[in-house]
Amino acid sequence: MIRRVPVLVRGPASKSGKTPASHAVPGFSCLPDTGWLQRQGARHRKEPTDGRSVSPPALAPAVFYREPLGALDWLEQAFGFTRTMVITDDQGKLAHAEMRFGDSYLMVGSEWADYTASPASVNGKNTQALHVHLQDGLDAHCERARAAGAVIVREPEDQFYGDRVYAARDPEGHVWTFGQTVRKVSREEAERASGLKIEGWT
Repeated sequence: MIRRVPVLVRGPASKSGKTPASHAVPGFSCLPDTGWLQRQGARHRKEPTDGRSVSPPALAPAVFYREPLGALDWLEQAFGFTRTMVITDDQGKLAHAEMRFGDSYLMVGSEWADYTASPASVNGKNTQALHVHLQDGLDAHCERARAAGAVIVREPEDQFYGDRVYAARDPEGHVWTFGQTVRKVSREEAERASGLKIEGWT
């Protein structure tokens, strides 16, 4: 059961028409504090069926969409992510969502403040990249994404550091890279192959 939570009350509208958050009050009348939601998500995520306890990852990315509910469907279909939490407001709009893939999770939200934007709203520019590591099946994963409508901006290719990687653009312009380790490479070998000086190689 979800209890009443602190939420952010929006301040005066900005020139862009969006209203930045200002202070917290009880209730669900506005977009919840995403920090609080992250903590609650960690608390309410499903435990493994074998009885092991899990700790939430220390770092989790958040991505923003014009149409976040549609993005949840697409990310499941194209990339195989699984939604684990969806919170909507009294108008049916998405306030917060989380998806899981392997041992990590992703937060998905709307363009709810001046400092959040989908690439679709900024001429397709990405200010960050999201990388997902696969255990196997990278080429099949690429074909699954392509069939769902992803634009493959880099076809699967072996890299000098031992991973095979492809990159895909989703319908709103986020560029995702997916990699799979296909061979073990030493630092010396990687330096010879790339012409780069590498520190911190593991």
